[in-house]
Amino acid sequence: MSKYSEKDAAHDTGVSTKEVERAWHDAREDAMAEGYLPERLARKQKQEAQKKERLRVIVKDPSKGKP
Repeated sequence: MSKYSEKDAAHDTGVSTKEVERAWHDAREDAMAEGYLPERLARKQKQEAQKKERLRVIVKDPSKGKP
């Protein structure tokens, strides 16, 4: 049995796969904001904290931001 794909959804709804992808992304973001995906929210919060820490280090010592 195969999965229902973005291509299938686009065909069934008469929209492009890009529109289906955007709608899927928006639905995930909405569900996360409403607390339905706690694991996704926790991961995004962790990523944001790591990003802020990297920026803090770079601002403190710009040479550390160079590869």
